[in-house]
Amino acid sequence: MKRIIIGIFLILFAIIGPMELKASADQMMAFLPKAGEMGDWKPKGEPQYVEGEDLFHLINGGAEVYHEYGFKQAVTVSYENGSQSFNLELYQMNNPQSAYGIYTFKTGENGTPVQTGDAALLEDYYLNVRKGSFLITVIGFDSKPETLKTLREAATVTAGKIKEKGADPEILYLLPTEFKDQIIKVTYLKGNLALYNSYEFDTKDLFALKEGVYVQYRQFRLLMFKYDDASESNRKFQEAADVLSTSSRFANFKRTGNTISMTDKKSHSVSMENYKRYIITVITEPGSTTDRAAAHASVIKELGKYSF
Repeated sequence: MKRIIIGIFLILFAIIGPMELKASADQMMAFLPKAGEMGDWKPKGEPQYVEGEDLFHLINGGAEVYHEYGFKQAVTVSYENGSQSFNLELYQMNNPQSAYGIYTFKTGENGTPVQTGDAALLEDYYLNVRKGSFLITVIGFDSKPETLKTLREAATVTAGKIKEKGADPEILYLLPTEFKDQIIKVTYLKGNLALYNSYEFDTKDLFALKEGVYVQYRQFRLLMFKYDDASESNRKFQEAADVLSTSSRFANFKRTGNTISMTDKKSHSVSMENYKRYIITVITEPGSTTDRAAAHASVIKELGKYSF
């Protein structure tokens, strides 16, 4: 009987598995602009579809951070119009929060906002758009006005086909409203790769980071890590403090209870505090007049309003 059941399962897997894969690929490709939807622009060759670990074949060297945020599947295709061309990449992440995260990781602070999708930023000849659980990246080969117009049109057509709506991570609601107008850039963190690219505490996963946010304000920088409970956050704080106390990356290390202070190699002042299920870090420039204690107090005051 067991052999019969296993045999039936294998047959069903052989039939249903490829059907589900094809359905996913077809769904992704249905979001892409088709010939005739953008004037004389048309796809150049067949789109390339990948899912899961196959992303490493598509963007080897950059796939790790997509997986850290929660990658599901992707499709890429080139478009041509005579001698002109551009590339379009469409990534589906696990959920809208994952898409928000990879979008904030890929975009900088000096781009031009574009009115499409849930959010969009044009930087040089790169246009990144988030829509629901999707990230759309459109890449031109120059910064000419006609090229940028085409990138915006391609992104708008693609985003318009995606009906899912975005949702920001809950941790963003914990940011202090007192400094809201000073925000330059927000990066949502889901692991150590994104953290290391934002601020270098250590090459190792020192904080066992699951979720956090890195915010650049005009006068300081804020890092906030969230854990399952206060016990876990305190344990990770103490473990990290032990490593940082002997790290060659930092000097002037001081620890008092659940707070530490130190100076990094660029003479930035770094203060870190463990509060309930959070680890909060404030970083200020050399010679800054920002009151780090007041900044910490403002964050903690905001945290006190919420239970998550």
